[in-house]
Amino acid sequence: MEKKFLPYGKQNITQEEIESVISALTGDYITQGPLVEKFELSLAKYLGVKHAVVVSNGTAALHIASLALDLKPGDAVIVPAISFVATSNAVLYCGATPIFADVDAKTGNILIESAEEAILLALKKGLIPKAIYPVHYSGLPCSIKDLIELARKYNIKIVEDSCHALGAMYRLNSEENFKMVGSYADMSVWSFHPVKHITTGEGGAVTTNCSILASKLKMLRSHGITKNSFDFTKQNLSLDEKSAEINPWYYEMQMLGYNYRLPDILCALGIAQLKRIDLFLEKRRQLADYYFKKLSGIENIILPLNDNVTAFSSFHLFPVKIDFDKVGKTRKQIIDSLKSYGIGCQVHYIPIPWQPYYEKNTDKFMCLDITNAENFYKEELSLPMYYDLNFDDIDRIADALRYSLGS
Repeated sequence: MEKKFLPYGKQNITQEEIESVISALTGDYITQGPLVEKFELSLAKYLGVKHAVVVSNGTAALHIASLALDLKPGDAVIVPAISFVATSNAVLYCGATPIFADVDAKTGNILIESAEEAILLALKKGLIPKAIYPVHYSGLPCSIKDLIELARKYNIKIVEDSCHALGAMYRLNSEENFKMVGSYADMSVWSFHPVKHITTGEGGAVTTNCSILASKLKMLRSHGITKNSFDFTKQNLSLDEKSAEINPWYYEMQMLGYNYRLPDILCALGIAQLKRIDLFLEKRRQLADYYFKKLSGIENIILPLNDNVTAFSSFHLFPVKIDFDKVGKTRKQIIDSLKSYGIGCQVHYIPIPWQPYYEKNTDKFMCLDITNAENFYKEELSLPMYYDLNFDDIDRIADALRYSLGS
């Protein structure tokens, strides 16, 4: 009997969650209704932050977070060279300049020394360094303590790209309790794509502890419009001329925003999925532990860092590094071999500065020496990691990988 195909990632949807979506579909609101705020409140409570603003996808979240910082031409943002293109694209959307820093060779997370070098480069070139966008690659938190110190030293903001890291935890020192990723930053950005920890189909969010930023984010996701009477600026239009009460239809567009709203239908799925987040995380950590056990003896494989002292990974990915030169096979040959055994893999990520758009527009960004990032990309392979995976599946993956590598 042909064995099931194991993709690198996929969603898990229950009948109860399907019924939640159906209930939203048959309700009075399928968009701009009460489930939006309910999802936001649930997400903020889980992450231990004051505000969550849900949007149509993770890229939209990065965009409005960038807009909320008032990024503009002449500003610079430090981003890691290893990430999905959306991280730096959001900076370009605002006309600001991304400066690519190198990553840590072991983790793929932004290298603090390189990030500081990027800040100094921005200042040297007459740009204003406004923010750093660290990516918690694969779900393993960056060194948040170092990031905070760097941000304070140069008076810049931290916007975490936490799209891999829902449920990941970090502490600043051994005496402190663990806190969720997102607790320390000015803003954190999340994705609810189907391969992430929870899904809304497509969807994303920005979280923050700042009420001013939260208010701004909500306007930016909905055409720059506010319906909050406390924000109104035009009394002659907002008030009834006889009663002096607020006109019920009135709204004001106070900034140039976008339609990045997340409908109630998708929020219904997000609310239901979030109820199972602890179950999802526990399963991923169990699978990761089993991966470490099964792969530890295979030659020419470097396993991901498993740091449980200052950080707990949420294991969005299980990225291994393989010295393909020593193995004597190309990465494509290994991927094709694994595919023949019914196992899907992925590569995360091609260094962003290597993308054709960036190579054709070198005036729009800057890039430091990214040797670590280049080597990380050349050796990285993401193995299957998702809720429905089981230990027998990992046995299959380990055996197929060992055979494919000739170990």
